[in-house]
Amino acid sequence: MMGLNFLRVYSPIVSITLYVIWIERVAETVAGVVEGDDGNEDHQTRQDCQPGLFDEVRLRGGFYNVPHIYLSLCCEFHPADYFKSLVIMVPSGRFRKGPVLLHVFLVMIRFLYECFPSKIHSMRTVFWEDDQLKMIDQRILPARFEIISFTDHKSVAQAIKDMVVRGAPAIGAAAAFGLALAGYESTSSSTRDLLVDLQAACVTLKASRPTAVNLAWATDRIMGIAGKKKDERSPDELRNLILEEAQRIADEDVEINKRMAEHGAALINDGDTIIHHCNTGALATVDWGTALGVIRTAHEQGKKIHVLVDETRPRLQGARLTAWELDQYGIPYEIISDNMSGYFLKAGKAQKVLFGADRVAANGDVANKIGTYMLSLAAHDNGIPAYAVVPTSTIDLSLEHGGLIPIEERDPEEVLGIQFQGERVAPVEAEARNIAFDVTPNRLITGIVTENGVAYPPFDINLRKFVER
Repeated sequence: MMGLNFLRVYSPIVSITLYVIWIERVAETVAGVVEGDDGNEDHQTRQDCQPGLFDEVRLRGGFYNVPHIYLSLCCEFHPADYFKSLVIMVPSGRFRKGPVLLHVFLVMIRFLYECFPSKIHSMRTVFWEDDQLKMIDQRILPARFEIISFTDHKSVAQAIKDMVVRGAPAIGAAAAFGLALAGYESTSSSTRDLLVDLQAACVTLKASRPTAVNLAWATDRIMGIAGKKKDERSPDELRNLILEEAQRIADEDVEINKRMAEHGAALINDGDTIIHHCNTGALATVDWGTALGVIRTAHEQGKKIHVLVDETRPRLQGARLTAWELDQYGIPYEIISDNMSGYFLKAGKAQKVLFGADRVAANGDVANKIGTYMLSLAAHDNGIPAYAVVPTSTIDLSLEHGGLIPIEERDPEEVLGIQFQGERVAPVEAEARNIAFDVTPNRLITGIVTENGVAYPPFDINLRKFVER
């Protein structure tokens, strides 16, 4: 991915220039010169990141480290499409010099972005905009960058199940916003009936993915607030309150992840090579990330680090998503197959192992993406520290040990459908198992990094202190 490191050198000049451009862009939008184009697909809208610069420009607190100008960072460069998009700026046959010159200037900036490595400063994977829930479609990265809009809770539940959104914190925020949608979907005129509709939606959302505890945590938090306020608020007030709480959950996730990253970065030494499993970055959360957030923070502290990215079969979240994020941050990395980790650990070519978690039991057993157990075994056998990086919302004190964590088994076609050089790997008649998670025993975990600090064994005593702090 080409892009934004150039701005580090010339950031004062370029930032001022881009903000001036942004002000002009807003003025033109208000004047009706530039109009967006949304397509509808039942209850959800897909917004493709197309090369036309003005297709969808947002100011939400920042996708990138410039005002929300996509500049086709995630798309291929097709000059013809830029000329086509000039039509947008000539409404009713009237030539407007300002917008055209602005467009040409933005094309020049786009060219500069193409010539230099990119860097994402902020990425909200899940967000509320225009009375809709919007999410990055993670199934198609890194080939395409698309945002999908949702207007009903059932489509949100399906998106969670289909892994449009994934990662325990991101799933939790998506489910919270899903309940907000359910509130607005409901036609109930009494708070009692509205709560009945919300409870039904809660069941649907919880069933979408059973292992990630953040999903149940977020929906239970929303329902708890709604239950407490049911006698004090009208149905419409309760609907708005639910949306506010969902937004609060999303905002808190960002702040929690940054605190957690600071604690974890203190564990990383200058010169470390780190093996990272699955994807735990901004894509797996609302923003910043858990284990990958630690790596990102260490990098921004100036530590020279290198990341070995487990490809993470069968859905290849490491090779597809983690590698893509590391590209954005400018962090050196190499992709390795999952079964290479043991070699690097035994050869002394890796000094740390980091991963996230979908649920942590009260005794410190960690349920995470399949392959974490084997990686932790290899790390333990070679005396390499292995850390789980999780917000306290992922710690389930109600479960005594990891054997009680429900483990999702997904469609075997995710395994059977893997291709090599365009050809299916498995025989057509083959059958497969597709266990999505495994449980790593606490004896293999060096420490669990949370937003309240790093918990060390004995976890059955110390974890509760960090959760309740």
